[in-house]
Formats: sequence, structure tokens, C-alpha cells
Amino acid sequence: MFLVTFIRNCFDDLLPARIGSLSYIYVLNKRLEFSFESAASTFVVAFVLDFLTLSPFLALAIFIVGLGASAVSMPGLLLLSFFFFIIILVILWQIIPIFRAVLNLYRSLLKILKAGQKKKARHSIAKLEMILDSLAEIKAKKIYVPLFLLSLLIRLGKYVSLYFLLFALLRSHGFLMKDLSFWKTILGITGAEMTSALPVKGLADFGTWESAWAVAFRLMNFEAGLAILSGIGVHLITNLFEYSLGFLSILILAVPHMKRNR
Repeated sequence: MFLVTFIRNCFDDLLPARIGSLSYIYVLNKRLEFSFESAASTFVVAFVLDFLTLSPFLALAIFIVGLGASAVSMPGLLLLSFFFFIIILVILWQIIPIFRAVLNLYRSLLKILKAGQKKKARHSIAKLEMILDSLAEIKAKKIYVPLFLLSLLIRLGKYVSLYFLLFALLRSHGFLMKDLSFWKTILGITGAEMTSALPVKGLADFGTWESAWAVAFRLMNFEAGLAILSGIGVHLITNLFEYSLGFLSILILAVPHMKRNR
């Protein structure tokens, strides 16, 4: 699962709107021989939980930093994070009806195009129905709360590591640990991370990620040049780290496959 996660993170950063994360389904299904519906359903739940964990950290950071402590409109940001959390929570809670509605819409579209009886169309509908059944099994186990708490711990670990990485980069500019607020750093990281869902981001996130980072840190009274350079430095190091782990994981998983084909 570590190898699968490394590969997913690698392609997630490389491609826009997180479509690279679909590599998770491919690797689980084609290389580790999990059923397609299991891979797809766990991907959907993990994808939603990933977004759901953004708002609690953002809201907590706003309260700790203070509603009027910077040039950022903290009350507006707090309201935005609240609505974002509610929307994602509703999606998670109503994931079965939502997925069923999407499936019905897909069926209707196939009928309009007069393609409903084609072999590939019937096969795709059968696969979607299996994913729906698998999602229903996950929800029936009532594990959303522990999964959410685990996701929060994972995000906390990520934020702590990025905080220390940022401190390591800024130390040469005379920054001390007390000069770098952990919760202000979270505000900047969250703004940059939200751009990863945009379909207009550049290759490997470069451009949009740094822009969001620089704007967030500039509004928190960082020097303009330092806000830009710190974003480039953090993003470049983390990307190189993720790509190295991702491509190494691909090689590890490819070795048994290559041996079987000899």
C-alpha cells in the first residue's frame, strides 16, 4: 500500500485536477489484483475524506492566529471553510444517492446517444453498479468516523513535516523557530493545496501552487521575494521527493511482472 500511495502521489502532482490520482485504481487492480470495484470505491471515499480534512485545520488556524491578526479577511475565510466542510460532509454522507444519480444520468445519456446496447456500454454500467455496491458495503460498516480521524492525523503529519521543511529553508535568512508561526504556515499551505483541484494548473502544479502560496504568505506580511522563493523551494523539494519515491515504486512493482514475461 505504501508503493501504491507513492505512485498515486507522484502522478497526482504531475497531472491537473487530481486526475493523476486515478493511478491508484490502476495499480491496485492491474498490479496487486484487487477487484476494480474495491479499488474504485476506496479511491472515492479517500478522495472525499482528503478534502474533508482541509477545513478543520483551516478553521483552527484562523482561531489561533486571530480573526483580525493579518491582512487576510479571516471572518470571510472562516465562513468559506465552514461551507466547504458542510458541502464535502454532505457529499460523503449522501455518497450512495449521489453516485446512483450519476449512474442514472449516464444511463440516460447512453440512451440518448443510442449506445446503451453496445457491449462496452453495458460493461461500463455493470462496473459502475459494482462500485455502487462496494460503496454501500463501506458505508454499512460505519467506519467513516475512524477514517476521518485517521485522515486528520495523516494531514497533521504532513503539515508538521512541511513546517520543518519551510523552517529549514528560511533559517539561512535569519529566521528562528519562534519567528515562524505553525498556524500561519497552515493557512499558506491550505491555500496552495486547494489549487491542486483546479483543471487550469500547470504541469506538476508549478505556477498555480506557487502563486497561491506567495499570495497567502504575502498577505501574512512576509516579504514579497521571500514569499515567492519559499514557495518555489518547498514545492520543488517535495515534488522531487515524491517523484523519486513514485518512480522507484513503479520499478519495484514492475520487477515481478517482467520476470513472469521472460
